[in-house]
Amino acid sequence: MEGDLFERIREELSGYLLTTLFYFQGESMLHPMFFEFIEKMEGMGTIISTNGHYLSPENSKRLASSPVNKIIVSLDGITSEVYTRYRTGGDLDKVKSGIESLSAELRRKNRLSRLEIQILVNRYNEKQLDDIQSYIRGLGAKVRLKSMQLIDGNDSGLFLPGDDKYRRYKNEGERVVIRSDKPDRCFRLWTNPVITWDGKVLPCCFDKDGKYVMGNIGQTSFREIWFGEKYISFRKTVLSNRSSIDICNNCTEGLKRKIVR
Repeated sequence: MEGDLFERIREELSGYLLTTLFYFQGESMLHPMFFEFIEKMEGMGTIISTNGHYLSPENSKRLASSPVNKIIVSLDGITSEVYTRYRTGGDLDKVKSGIESLSAELRRKNRLSRLEIQILVNRYNEKQLDDIQSYIRGLGAKVRLKSMQLIDGNDSGLFLPGDDKYRRYKNEGERVVIRSDKPDRCFRLWTNPVITWDGKVLPCCFDKDGKYVMGNIGQTSFREIWFGEKYISFRKTVLSNRSSIDICNNCTEGLKRKIVR
């Protein structure tokens, strides 16, 4: 995202944001203006999510001193063999070193409660959950278990956990379908719009490929998009026939179970 576009978004929406998520289908800390952006978001409930590969000692210090409210770091295995099953090309030792550096800096600032380590539970790491959680709790960080979303049904045999309690899907014949009754409602649709790097406004984070573009904030105001005919029509469809929208059929809204441990 260009700096000018970021400023335009911040200026228009700053008075309305309770939470601001600095991630969508990518690694936020790769942005050359990452720290400049988050430092301008004080008071807007900023949350970042990172794969942990850029938590250098210097970056850890800057994050610990920043106005970020929550820092989510993904840790999907406690051995390199398991970690790289999903995090292809990842460096577990580098990630663990970064997590330890960040936790130490946050502890010095009395801000350790801001650190949350997320485990995306899959077939390969489910037997390591106790060891991963023990490591995280030893650092004083929070633990969050997250079920895996499937984009391509062909991935189900590769990554879906063997233990049913960690799945957000169930089997229906040869297919897997989400464990949701798909009610004709959606909290996210009124609270969690997505703005992509190039200004496209999407209805929510489940529109990963940007199929449902409501407008572009680089060309018009967010207010005009939010109250525009396209957005209103999309909401009406969700409230009357949500299952007719493909992205809604893989959404956790109405999910009948949550991973708790």
